[in-house]
Amino acid sequence: MTETEDYIIFGGHTLCTYLQKTLENFKKTTSASFSINSSETAKDFDFAKDSHSTNVLYCIDLRENSAFDIDDLKIALEKAVNSSCKKFVVMTVLPQFAPVSAVGRISEMEFSVLFDKSPCSDLLSLLREYADKLDLCEVRFDNIYGANFSDDGRMGLHTICKEVLDNMSIKISSLDLSLHFSGISISDAVDAVFTVLKYGKKANIYNATAFDFTAFEIKTKLYNLLFDSGVELDFEKGDITKSHYCSLSNGKLSSLGFTPCCSKDDSLFYVFSLLLDEKFSLLQNSVNDGYDGKIEKVRALELDILKEFDKLCRENDIPYFLSGGSLLGAVRHGGFIPWDDDIDVSMLRKDFERFKKLCADKLPKKYSYQSFSDKSGYHYFFDKITAEDTYFSTKYSDSYDMKKGISLDIFAFDNTAKSVKGQKRHHKKMMNLRLLMNVRWKNTARKGKLYLLSKILLPFLRLFSMDYFSKKYDKLSRKYEKKNCEFVMPPATDHIYRGAMPKAWFEKTVPIKFEGFGTFAPIGYDEYLKIWFGKDYMDLLPVSKQKASHDFYRLDLGSTVNPQSNLHFDNKGELL
Repeated sequence: MTETEDYIIFGGHTLCTYLQKTLENFKKTTSASFSINSSETAKDFDFAKDSHSTNVLYCIDLRENSAFDIDDLKIALEKAVNSSCKKFVVMTVLPQFAPVSAVGRISEMEFSVLFDKSPCSDLLSLLREYADKLDLCEVRFDNIYGANFSDDGRMGLHTICKEVLDNMSIKISSLDLSLHFSGISISDAVDAVFTVLKYGKKANIYNATAFDFTAFEIKTKLYNLLFDSGVELDFEKGDITKSHYCSLSNGKLSSLGFTPCCSKDDSLFYVFSLLLDEKFSLLQNSVNDGYDGKIEKVRALELDILKEFDKLCRENDIPYFLSGGSLLGAVRHGGFIPWDDDIDVSMLRKDFERFKKLCADKLPKKYSYQSFSDKSGYHYFFDKITAEDTYFSTKYSDSYDMKKGISLDIFAFDNTAKSVKGQKRHHKKMMNLRLLMNVRWKNTARKGKLYLLSKILLPFLRLFSMDYFSKKYDKLSRKYEKKNCEFVMPPATDHIYRGAMPKAWFEKTVPIKFEGFGTFAPIGYDEYLKIWFGKDYMDLLPVSKQKASHDFYRLDLGSTVNPQSNLHFDNKGELL
């Protein structure tokens, strides 16, 4: 898509709605300037004359009980020829077609030969008539699926889910294993159209499908998700027959660079999650399984740390507030974001330093305080209170020699310059120093585009200890500490594009509940969340993005599983 291209979408199919929304969202989030027009038919629509930059997306629905008006498509093609449009893509939603056993998955030419007596035959004849007059392509869809797309053909996801909701059972027959069909999620269908629009070759047909399915595969996938919720399998015996295919081959579309946005299992899971949300918490179950089934225990331990932290702060009159995803979770969910696993708290620098000194004597022995200033090998850019006898390492943290456990993350909001230019300069210096520290801490060259630079710098960085760099970073963070500043820097300085924030947002707090526990939010929490997560922060992410932020390598609850146990371990190993 470029700034000079306009788009006309014809048809009443749900796919057209998604295409229009995609274009509108693209227009909002970029500097591109183009027009988007849509209409049910081309009959009364006037094409711009002599426009060489208009793309036409025309949807033909050949399914039973759908309005198939080949004459209107001919009108659109004729108008496109007279207006010299850039590209014309016909999106054909195929009717259910009979399975075949001799061919397997059906390619573009094979489909035209096998079903030459279907409505597709008349359509094919019309498109061939205009193939040398336009840059014309056809994209064929068989089974499109999605939570908001109820007519998903042979896949029948809505029907299967309704049966589960009504009867708490899933019916499986021997025929479910022998019939192969293909399908594509609605989001991938949109991507397929734009792939053909950009890369499709003139006069070519492309099968738009992502995966091959059997009903057995879909039903067993759903049963695996629901078996511990009391859903039963209802088997219907019968003869097992030879495999038959009513599925399309997507090799030609793949050659243009098309790939599904997520795996087959994930795409089904997202649909099931939404369709069954009223009765089953598949998303929460998935998050739990992703943590070896321990997510509730992890959260309980983190809440215990938060309560101890809160107690120390209240007893010593030290203000603090939830921040980041924890603040969003408190505002939007009343606690943890359903797919999140940690708690973040923050303080202004002066309060942060008071609390750090307090922890040396006041923190219970079952917790340890970690800071890059304590010479313990810990060099993150924020502090932690960690539960002893627990172990939690991620792909990132596993590379470093330090205490790793279930913890509460504590961030400091530092003063920064008054001018935007000064703020950016402050941010940039901190980011550059963090880059050097990460290379030195891991003690190996970074991967990717910074590999060569980090490899050259590493021998020089090894001349200095990590404690030296930590002191430099602490000094740079607190550069404006003693100045009367109006702005503070977000602790996660890698999010530089968010910029500095008014200090007044964080100088006072308001009460807020987190999992029923009374804690605090900054008084400017609404403005903060809008900058941090966007003005629509109360809207949930798409289900495909509702995933835990941590990719843990090892999660060990240690003695917290049984406080009476005398078996303890440290970072040197369980036997020491």
